[in-house]
Amino acid sequence: MAVPKLRFKEFDGDWTKSSLINLAKDKSLNNGVFNDQNKVGQGYKLINVLDMYIERDIDESRLSLLDLDLKEFERNKVKFGDIFFTRSSLVKEGIAFSNVYLGHSQDITYDGHLIKLSPDLEVTNPSFLNYALKTSKVRKQLIQGGKTATMTTIGQQEVGKTTIDFPVLDEQTKIASFLSAVDEKISQLTEKHALLSQYKQGMMQKLFSQQIRFKADDGSEFGEWEEKCLSELFEYANGKSFEAEVVENGKFKLITLNSIDIKANLKKVHKTISNSDNSLIKNDLIMILSDVAHGNFLGLTAIIPDNSYVLNQRVGRLRSRSRSEINIVFIRFYINFNQKYFKLNGQGSSQLNLSKADILNFPVSLPCLEEQTKIANFLSSIDQKIEVVAQQIEQAKTWKKGLLQQMFV
Repeated sequence: MAVPKLRFKEFDGDWTKSSLINLAKDKSLNNGVFNDQNKVGQGYKLINVLDMYIERDIDESRLSLLDLDLKEFERNKVKFGDIFFTRSSLVKEGIAFSNVYLGHSQDITYDGHLIKLSPDLEVTNPSFLNYALKTSKVRKQLIQGGKTATMTTIGQQEVGKTTIDFPVLDEQTKIASFLSAVDEKISQLTEKHALLSQYKQGMMQKLFSQQIRFKADDGSEFGEWEEKCLSELFEYANGKSFEAEVVENGKFKLITLNSIDIKANLKKVHKTISNSDNSLIKNDLIMILSDVAHGNFLGLTAIIPDNSYVLNQRVGRLRSRSRSEINIVFIRFYINFNQKYFKLNGQGSSQLNLSKADILNFPVSLPCLEEQTKIANFLSSIDQKIEVVAQQIEQAKTWKKGLLQQMFV
């Protein structure tokens, strides 16, 4: 009996199995128009590959524009309920990502790197179908249908013969509505996360420019900030090469170029080694010294939380000269907020590198320790709120993934 593990109580009976081609209104799938870059920026709204990777259904407000003649547009016009699949990917698991258009605009077309399926709306709820296409069972079929040369590609025939199980239309609609509500919650949390991140950036701008100042606990004003450079505040050291000593389940965690994420947070999982050279201790700062040409990681800095870390090459260490003069959390926020300095000073072409001089000459506007601490505590409290929301997003996504496996056959 083909029924899901998790089901709304008002429904029973077996689900029906069908190929995607048999669910298409005209029993065919179609490729879109390959956009001419000289015609981008005006004309009809264009659904492209990037629209397949967003959490919700296709957002019309995000679409780019493509200039087409009327006949070509009419052949590739998008209607309510149309579902799209990516045709190719550098990795096999990346093919046939899908999304659905649930709007009613009359001026939308789609990219030639996509395959379009127009479902029979009398049989299939397009939102339900789009969720079904994201289940592991259906994804496995689509991936197996890919053909790999330089890239992995999938054609109309392979997409069309992919099979899904589906219930009566009323049950499809109920499932789609429930999952849409889950997606709306994820969307709200994602927006909250973005707003908190923007608020943090705005407050750092005002705090570090001294547009906003804290006061002492007794209400008095703090003194003027001092201009210093990192060399006055920190001792600097480079890491050594430990790649040959990496083992599983080693006692010490190895700090490499991959140990800090793009938000300058220390990752939780690291390579490990068995021995330490005492290169890192608690409250040391580590800084990324090398990055690819864009330099987005260059100079990003994190704090070492305990004595169980070892410093690898191409990562620098900054150890405070005086704990009574600086708050290490304040300095980390200050350095990462001013990361543009390090990107501009990176030297190289395919890979950018920071010199010791560039690092130690980095200018720091430094308030007294008490004001540093107030700023650090304030920004840390925002980070905690951001992290809570990030965890809520991951929990919601995990819940949704479980629902997809249990609410579909």
